[in-house]
Amino acid sequence: MKYALSLLLFSLIWACTLTSHAATGSAETGNVTVDTRSDNADLTSLTISSGTLSPDFAGGTISYTASVTNATSSLTITPTVAEANATIDVRVNEGAFAPVTSGAASGSLVLNVGANSVEVRVTAEDGTTLKTYTLTVTRDKASQTITFANPGDQPATATVNLSATGGASGIPVTFAVTSGPASLSGGNVLTFIGAGSVTITASQAGNSDYHDATPVARTFTVSLVPQTITFDSPGARFISEVLTLAASGGGSGSGLTYEVLDGPGVLANGNELSFTGGGDVTVRASQAGDDFHAAADPVEHTFEVILPRPDVAVGPSPSALVGLEVYTPGGQLVTLTSKKAGPVTGHVALGNRVVLPDDRAADSVVLRGSAGNALFAVTYLGNEGNVTAGILTGTYETAAMDGDDGSVLLRAVVTPNKKKLAKKKGRRTVYLKKTFTSLFQANSKAWPAATDAAAINVQTR
Repeated sequence: MKYALSLLLFSLIWACTLTSHAATGSAETGNVTVDTRSDNADLTSLTISSGTLSPDFAGGTISYTASVTNATSSLTITPTVAEANATIDVRVNEGAFAPVTSGAASGSLVLNVGANSVEVRVTAEDGTTLKTYTLTVTRDKASQTITFANPGDQPATATVNLSATGGASGIPVTFAVTSGPASLSGGNVLTFIGAGSVTITASQAGNSDYHDATPVARTFTVSLVPQTITFDSPGARFISEVLTLAASGGGSGSGLTYEVLDGPGVLANGNELSFTGGGDVTVRASQAGDDFHAAADPVEHTFEVILPRPDVAVGPSPSALVGLEVYTPGGQLVTLTSKKAGPVTGHVALGNRVVLPDDRAADSVVLRGSAGNALFAVTYLGNEGNVTAGILTGTYETAAMDGDDGSVLLRAVVTPNKKKLAKKKGRRTVYLKKTFTSLFQANSKAWPAATDAAAINVQTR
């Protein structure tokens, strides 16, 4: 009975002891304390406000990764504990831990560009059991955009200063010739080495915070610079002229060349044009191109080469001439009558009937006339005196003249030989009827093939 009472008393004391330590999670028996608090530091859920966990959350997995765009500069996490009395702290990039309520979003966690370490530390109810979940969040670099306007089509001689703007990395935009006849100097000074399609690419490198910009390519056409020839028409030219052709061209530096396309023209020394006859002559001026200039369009001119018009007219007086500006010898004849074998004077007019500006058609007229015979003597007189010798040998020539000048006047004095022409018939003297013809031929000195003729007939009676 005493033993039974003692056991009952011990049980009551033990129950009272357990009750007194329930609030502290410990129990004492003599000198021994037993801790009954939970050591569960697991999470049952972990979510993030941006990005996706990899791998999917599992309670036994403590390491995760996630990626976010550059626009995501911060995020929050929402952890949920398995045991209600466990506590949670969070930090980013080894900063200070901040408490988080289970099932609620954390404060904003600021993210750097690149990898960020987020630690979720769970402390179990027992206060000593810790479990840390690690999340590596990679924030993408910022993008950069290049603004690069197309330079547009260019002449091959142009110099273009390229310019473009890039992103915020501060790294300069660089240029490169991707294709075509172009070269760069000084980084952005673009010149050309010919014609064709040119592509220029603008690039900008990135850094730790910015991606490389997407390169921008611009394509345009480089054209040869046109050339224009300025070549004035020579205009009408006289047969004896030697014309030095002159023209100006474009900037290629290639010399101008000339050629006779048609007509009686001959070139010497490249640009000295002379003539072999009258008529139309067509000449062409050309200029070749080079790596920067197109060949010029040729320029052609057609002009007339004028032949001289020597003119000889005859008559009984300077005011009664026959054959002025008549070039058919048959119509240029005058007949003079010598009475009683007296001397007769015929008049000869010489001229060149062509006119060109600046006296360019001026030409001498060479005259040849007939000599006398046994019945008739002939003397030729001019302003300078007796010119018979020159006319008989065909060496007489006028000064150079053209159609604006007056005629050169000569006299042909025909003297019949009375002794041979006079006959006595009784008391009368009878003169034989004889005829003398002085034929005149006028030639151009510059172009001897140009000629005219006239004649003076002298008849005695």
